[in-house]
Amino acid sequence: MLERLLAPLHNLRGVQRVVVFESDGFVLYQHGSQPEHNHEPLQVFQALLPERDTSASVTMVQQGGYVLLQQVNIGTLLVAAERTCNLGAVRKTLSEIRKALE
Repeated sequence: MLERLLAPLHNLRGVQRVVVFESDGFVLYQHGSQPEHNHEPLQVFQALLPERDTSASVTMVQQGGYVLLQQVNIGTLLVAAERTCNLGAVRKTLSEIRKALE
């Protein structure tokens, strides 16, 4: 079910990685390449989001692109994207996924 629901997201041009993980860091779903230099655990990213607001999202600008985090009812959705991606399309798709998971 998750794969079908997240397909529109990882099919967007410029999206490199999509991960859904629980609060303890357990990965529920992963698609795409894993960065070679990713030393930060997923829990560090999750600490940036408020726990009680399922509509909360964070966009971080990094040297190689963007990391977007979206709180959903099953955990946290992380998207790694190139700088050339259409952030508006990614955010819209994240919002649609969040609503579908409610």
